[in-house]
Amino acid sequence: MDEILKALVFGGYVKVVALTTSDLVNKAIELHGLSTLAATALGKVMTIGAYMSSELKGEKEKLSINIKCDGPIEGIVVAAEQGRVRGYVLNPAVCLPKLGNGKENIMKAIGNGRITVIKDLGMKECYSGVSEIVNGTLDADFAWYF
Repeated sequence: MDEILKALVFGGYVKVVALTTSDLVNKAIELHGLSTLAATALGKVMTIGAYMSSELKGEKEKLSINIKCDGPIEGIVVAAEQGRVRGYVLNPAVCLPKLGNGKENIMKAIGNGRITVIKDLGMKECYSGVSEIVNGTLDADFAWYF
């Protein structure tokens, strides 16, 4: 069962968030027939989407994450609202040799590009934020976005 757990620590000055999204990623693998590399990349972005949507305040607020890149994965699209997430990879069959440590080579699969996050907060216009992909690991790229 997937979960999002949140806690405030250090007298409420620091928020800690932990997510379990195995069921979400396994469902995406089943629906889209993802390679291990595509599943790893999509899983990271879907988890980030789940976290970001859990921080939205209103019931009708939603967000989308669009990664456009020049690597063989070609791009990732995720939509999320109230912790519900869906997404897809433009090249779901992407395969590359694994790194020496046995992990998927997400950096090479992503390459260069941009992350665009669009938040619909129920106002007249949506908020849009754009960030360059800084190294292609997705973790560091979203850390840079935040």
